[in-house]
Amino acid sequence: MNPILRRLASLSLPCCLLGPLAAQDAKADAQRLAACCNQFAADLYQRLGKTATPTSGPASIAFALLMLTPGARAATADELATVLHLPADLRGARLDAAVQKLLTTCGLGARPAANEKTAMRLVNAMWAQRGHAFVPAYVDTLRRSYGATHHLVDFIGATEGARRAINADVASATNDRIKELIPPDLLTAETRLVLTNAMWFKGAWQHPFGERRTKPEPFTRADGSEVTVSMMQLGEALPGVDGEAWIAVELPFADSEVRCEIVMPKAGHTLAEAELAMLRDAVRPALQQQQVSLRLPKFRVAAQHRLKEALIALGLPRAFTADADFSGIDDKEPLCIDEVVHQSWIQLDEAGAEAAAATAVVMKRAGAARDFIKLTFDHPFAFALRDHGTGLLLFAGRVDDPSTPAR
Repeated sequence: MNPILRRLASLSLPCCLLGPLAAQDAKADAQRLAACCNQFAADLYQRLGKTATPTSGPASIAFALLMLTPGARAATADELATVLHLPADLRGARLDAAVQKLLTTCGLGARPAANEKTAMRLVNAMWAQRGHAFVPAYVDTLRRSYGATHHLVDFIGATEGARRAINADVASATNDRIKELIPPDLLTAETRLVLTNAMWFKGAWQHPFGERRTKPEPFTRADGSEVTVSMMQLGEALPGVDGEAWIAVELPFADSEVRCEIVMPKAGHTLAEAELAMLRDAVRPALQQQQVSLRLPKFRVAAQHRLKEALIALGLPRAFTADADFSGIDDKEPLCIDEVVHQSWIQLDEAGAEAAAATAVVMKRAGAARDFIKLTFDHPFAFALRDHGTGLLLFAGRVDDPSTPAR
C-alpha cells in the first residue's frame, strides 16, 4: 500500500460508527456517491460554461452541499437530492456513512509529510454564530460523519472578523492558493452559518518532463489566433488514445491514486464534445497503454464563481428563499442559503501539478515497444484530476490560452 493510502486508512473512523452498515457496504455506497457527485459535476460544468469559464473543483462544491443534507427537510431535501443525483436508498444515515467513507478515502484530516511526493488535503468546517442554538444532532453529524471542525464566530457584532477567520482557515488548508474565498460584501449581520470545504493537492509526475526539453511553440486559440507557449515534451509508455473525435492521455502521479486526464478534440469536433466525454468518464475506457510522444503546454488557470444562479437553474430554487426548510439545522429560526461561493486554482508544469479549491455555503436568516502515437495539445483542451480508485472527479477545467497564467 502506498504511503498516502496507508495514512488515510489509519484515519478511518471506527466501523462501529457505521451502525448496521458493514464496512464493505459503506465502501460500495462511497463508490455510488462518487458517481452521483460526478453527475452533478457534469451538470454544473456545462452550466458554468454558458456564462464563464467552467474551471472548478466540483468535488469541493459537492462536499459543501452534502453538508446541508443532514439538516434539509421536506421539499428542500428533495431538491438537494435531485441536484446531487442521490438515489432514494442513499439518504439519511446511509448517506452520512457513505460521505464519511468517501471523505476519508480522499484525504479528510490528512496532514501530509514534507517529504511525500504527492499530498492531498481536505478540510470541512462549520462556522456558527456565537450564542445561536443550532440543532445538536446536526452539529454532531457534521463533526462525526463529515469530519467538520466547529468554529464559533460573531457574524452580528464582528462580521469582518468572522470573514477574516474563515478566509485564513481556507488559505491555510489550500497552501495559500485561495486567500480570500469570502469577499467583503458577502457576510452580514443576518448571516448565521457558513459551511466550508477546502481541498489541496500537489503531486509529482511518475514520469517527469525534462525542463531542458521545454521549448517555445505555437498554440492556436479558439478564435484561430496563435500565441507562443512553453511546450513540454515527454516520450513514455502512457495510457493514451488517438481516436476519431479526440486525442487523450492520462498522466499518473507518483505514489497516488490520482491521475491527470487531458483531452482535446480533433478537427471537425468541438471542445464541448471532448469535455462531455471526459465528464462522463468515457475517456478512461478508451485509453490503452502504449508508447506516447507527448507535447503539452505548461499552464496555470484559476476561477471564482458565485453559484447561486447556476444552482437555481440546476433545480435548487427553494433553498435560497424563505420557503427553504433547514429545520434540521435550526429548529427555532428559519434559515436559507444566501450564496454559494467557490474558487479554484490549478497549475501544471514539468515536475507535476498543484490544485486547490474551496467552497463556502453562506446561510442567513430567511426571511511494450510500439510505434509512438503523437499527441500534441496545441489547441484549447480540457483536463481533470480524478481519484482513480473511486472515479471521483476532483478538479476539472479548460485551458483556452496557456500563455496567460492565472494569478
